[in-house]
Amino acid sequence: MSMTKKQLEAQLLGALENLRRAERALGEVSLNLDSTYVQPFSDRLNVPTSEAASSAVKRAQSEWAKKITEPPPGKPSPEIDKYIRGVDGLGWSSADASDLSSPHPYIRDSFSWCGAFVSWCYGLHTTRTMRKKTFPSCYRMYRDWAGSSRSRGVGDIKQGDILTVWTTTTKSIRSKYHYGQHIALVITPPDDEGYVTTIEGNARGEGPKGSTFEGVITRKRYIQNIAYVYRLLSEDIVC
Repeated sequence: MSMTKKQLEAQLLGALENLRRAERALGEVSLNLDSTYVQPFSDRLNVPTSEAASSAVKRAQSEWAKKITEPPPGKPSPEIDKYIRGVDGLGWSSADASDLSSPHPYIRDSFSWCGAFVSWCYGLHTTRTMRKKTFPSCYRMYRDWAGSSRSRGVGDIKQGDILTVWTTTTKSIRSKYHYGQHIALVITPPDDEGYVTTIEGNARGEGPKGSTFEGVITRKRYIQNIAYVYRLLSEDIVC
């Protein structure tokens, strides 16, 4: 049975999204090869960090309003590069996960930058060491934060929290990547239907004026697709 043009386009979009997820997973593997465990600070004080969270959300919203999109294949993006190599971002020397030994600017698909975007949003309030070592991937967040009271439950999600989410419903993949596959920043807590509004980098979703593209976007994440919820503590925050 022949397929309509609309069906073929939908099939192509699905295949491209699956490829994107596979590339993101491979990118995280590359990042984690460089992992060095950093013992978290004491988490005895679990006081509100709402000022830093509010600031991070405002920075995220400001970037979203700029309509930052993925560049064409092989082309650089100074805006995305600053999340990875800038002093307020991860502070890495290379934005090429396949070659971390030499300085490289970001080009499309050279780095899974969802965590880098969130690190930049919190860049005015966190140490460079934390951003460089913990923010790059879901695995690193799990490694450094899951065993502390930075880890919250899906029933306690607030603005400015950091989510790691699954991008698939396949149980075997969720089990393999139990720490999540993608990183997002919470803008509003769950609504009555269980959806959290986020701003994210390195994802496809909604931009300003209803546009849809890959880049810095906003979208709704269902709570059943959330792997972990993290909230920075007072000792993580610097002036």
